[in-house]
Amino acid sequence: TTASDTYSAGVDAGNAVSMEKIDYTAGDDPTNWQAADTSCARGYSPGRLNSAAGGVCAPLLITEVMSNADDEDTGEFVEIYNAGSDTVDLAGLVFTDGDDVDTLTAFDSGTTELPGGTYALIVDAEYAGEYSLDSSVVVVTTTDTTLGNSLSVSDEVVLFEADGVSLIDAFMHPSNPGNAISVERINYSGVADSSDNWEASTCATGSSPAEDNCASGATTEISESEYDIVITEIMANADDEDTGEFVELYNNGTEAIDLLYWVFWDGDAVDTIFGYLHPYDTILEPGAYAVILDAEYAGEYDIHKDALWLVTDDTTIGSGLATSDELSLWEDDAASLVSTFTSPWNPGNAVSIEIIDISLGDTSTNWQESPCDSGASPGSADCPK
Repeated sequence: TTASDTYSAGVDAGNAVSMEKIDYTAGDDPTNWQAADTSCARGYSPGRLNSAAGGVCAPLLITEVMSNADDEDTGEFVEIYNAGSDTVDLAGLVFTDGDDVDTLTAFDSGTTELPGGTYALIVDAEYAGEYSLDSSVVVVTTTDTTLGNSLSVSDEVVLFEADGVSLIDAFMHPSNPGNAISVERINYSGVADSSDNWEASTCATGSSPAEDNCASGATTEISESEYDIVITEIMANADDEDTGEFVELYNNGTEAIDLLYWVFWDGDAVDTIFGYLHPYDTILEPGAYAVILDAEYAGEYDIHKDALWLVTDDTTIGSGLATSDELSLWEDDAASLVSTFTSPWNPGNAVSIEIIDISLGDTSTNWQESPCDSGASPGSADCPK
């Protein structure tokens, strides 16, 4: 009964655009809200410091850490990759190794503007040119003469927004890879910081500063899965969006596939797949359908009796499906792309979008609104009877 906070601006920011609070301390005033696309090309910043409040909207990743350089006074570095499409100014972002806190600034009067799809290198202020870097590489440093309190092989590394509090990305699994060898991120796409996603560089030179990593063939390129599992139906505009959203899958292959720990992404949030009725009931037989349901699913649909019921690891699918969300399904390595849905639109309330011909794949002309009287056909190619 006691309100802790409110939102009363009541403004339509536009399709797939959120409203963001500008000043977190100023309270709920209509002038303290703005459409996110004013400052964020994506149009939203879930789980991050609002772009309207000065936050970085683009996804920045820590992708390589050199903490055991030949010369630890000059050769330590942290590599940053801009996985988005927009240029980001790194100046003022905050970096810590757990012992000391540093602010990023230009190195040798260079730029701090990092274009989308490119790397930056955070180096010691006394960097002596140990690494062969292309002239286009963005090189930044900190406001003192060491990275953190001088990196050690046991140091976790964290990158924050300029407020020093809001997390951007982290390297939380340090190890000693050997002298003059870096620790590299293996997969960039669809995966967070996890212990099995880092390993010692396999480059002949011991590291890959400002280039695609060598570890396990790491690359910014997406690999295609060998499994023929297809996204076949999407309900993003359910009557009750807290309980009724779903995504249907079809096994178009000839073998049963275990979907446990596979990864689903709606462009906003990454989810891991489990069985709905039992966490490990995740085997999808050939020629069969599966339906990914909200954890709070309330029985809205007549799901085909032979369909496999799946769920995600939180209470929403993605970050709550929107009619503008593109979708992707990945294997449990979160790097091998299995299937996509890249032509979203709004088919109307409580109406799903269905694939027309599974063999034709994800093309804009191969999707239609459900022809079913019920508005959907989860778990089947035929309308419920």
